[in-house]
Amino acid sequence: MTVAVENFEVNPELNTSLLANAFKKSSRLQIPDFLSQSAAKSILECLKTLDWRLVLNENGKHFDIHPAQIDALGPTKTNLIINAAKQRRHSQFQYLYKNYPIADMVSSGNLSEDVLIRLYETFNSEAVLRFLNQVTCADAEFCDMQATNFQAGHFLNHHDDGVIGKNRKFAYVYSLTPEWTAELGGQLEFFDSNRKMTDAFVPAFNTLSIFSVPVMHQVSPVIEDTQKERISITGWFRTHNSLS
Repeated sequence: MTVAVENFEVNPELNTSLLANAFKKSSRLQIPDFLSQSAAKSILECLKTLDWRLVLNENGKHFDIHPAQIDALGPTKTNLIINAAKQRRHSQFQYLYKNYPIADMVSSGNLSEDVLIRLYETFNSEAVLRFLNQVTCADAEFCDMQATNFQAGHFLNHHDDGVIGKNRKFAYVYSLTPEWTAELGGQLEFFDSNRKMTDAFVPAFNTLSIFSVPVMHQVSPVIEDTQKERISITGWFRTHNSLS
């Protein structure tokens, strides 16, 4: 039996008209203080307890390596896999980071963390969908969701999110990392058709970044000599069918 949980409240001081005007200029936007500070802190504390999976790709295949599998591989084989992914970054589309598939866990009935259930339902609530559709002039009907954790050396190469059949209207990154700076890497960077960088969002705690799909972007590599973790909630707001 699933117990109903109360949604988190979006910051009531956010001005929809001002945000919509700002989004219209470049089809991307950062919204600070999206939820209350207490809500953001409770979400971060929950995320710190998760069993993160290491995700990467090779030859067009996605690999999702669970903690038990990493333990079985041992540090030597794990480092070989990670270093190979880092090398592929220079010649092909590649990603390397840790994740926790919240939407998939909800769909399978295996998500047990009340805080994450509450967050998922909040982002899929009528109030949030109405608010963000007004800001983006989109017609999204739901959002998917994963938690991501970029640690030292992790990255996500250039891509545009434009996958046929996914019906993605706009992407989002809800940042939950305090005191992150550009010097640490892990920026959300945007590019024009010539792959010239045109903009960059530095992660900021309790800040929601949104941008239209498709657009070329990447998460720049996190520097190798840091112990900090770039923790976020990410995904896309989508439609159930191919609305234009």
